[in-house]
Amino acid sequence: MNHITKALIVKDIQLNLIPLGLYFLIGLFSLWLLSSSQLGVFNTGAVIMISVIIITGIHMITTTITNERNDQVLAFIMSLPITFVQYTHAKICANFGVFLLFWLIMLGGLMSVIFGLE
Repeated sequence: MNHITKALIVKDIQLNLIPLGLYFLIGLFSLWLLSSSQLGVFNTGAVIMISVIIITGIHMITTTITNERNDQVLAFIMSLPITFVQYTHAKICANFGVFLLFWLIMLGGLMSVIFGLE
């Protein structure tokens, strides 16, 4: 992985930092709801947590691929000394990395809620 590919990954993450932070806060709120002993509140927390994990993945794909194609950023990116394979690799690494990190954080929070309810 060369420095341009790494820069593209960092760029994608930086462009989505504010929405990802908001999704993280909503995920923390859902974990707080999951710690409730009331069934309705618990179910609401579960639905919000599953939804926010899915929305995070969809948001990354939409902003990094679809919006860049609509804004015609691809022509500028391809003018850089980078191949299409390196560009695709950067997009996959950024999207999968953010989704995996977010999912692991939510999974860790869920495990702490489950094992902390004793």
